[in-house]
Amino acid sequence: MLGLCNPQIQRLTATWHMVRQKFTDSAFSFESKLRSTLKAMNECNNPQAPNTIIPHILPFILLCERDLEDIYSLRRKVSNSITLVQVSDNINIDFISENLYVDDESLVQWESATSDYGLQMMLLHLLDGRSFAQNLMMYRRNADLILEDPETLEDLVLDVFRTEFHLKFLFGSRGALRDAQERHAKFQQILSALSSHCESAIESSV
Repeated sequence: MLGLCNPQIQRLTATWHMVRQKFTDSAFSFESKLRSTLKAMNECNNPQAPNTIIPHILPFILLCERDLEDIYSLRRKVSNSITLVQVSDNINIDFISENLYVDDESLVQWESATSDYGLQMMLLHLLDGRSFAQNLMMYRRNADLILEDPETLEDLVLDVFRTEFHLKFLFGSRGALRDAQERHAKFQQILSALSSHCESAIESSV
């Protein structure tokens, strides 16, 4: 869901048009139900189902992964110079442009959408993190009812749930050893390049 809401995916207007034509029901379900459900979960407005196996822990993880540099760079200040305009011989007016703030890429959605910069939602996500730990046994019971016995699964299947697998799958053996910020920057560049190439290829074929 989060991948489909990625800006590089959302900008593919021609692709989305084809999806709506060929997979109308799925596209309608995504637009009318799934997207709004994800937004509600990100804003802590969606009650957790009693049969939940894996809760929506991504916002809590993002909060835990932050450091002071991320907090300081939440909004980038763009200061405009002061312009002095002489109206008459003895009247000067200083036009001081308002400080403009450009949303940084590290800005989380709820922080840019609320007047209190997401403080209330941050508190709710922290409380959710405590709830996840308290309900761990319930998640395990739900998983035992639905999933197969992990002992019977092949190691290759279990690798999908390991961080090391995804690091090597997305960035390669050498890239997995690089700094996280560098990896993510490269990944965003690749997504943008693929998005531009895909859209131009579709437009040229139409």
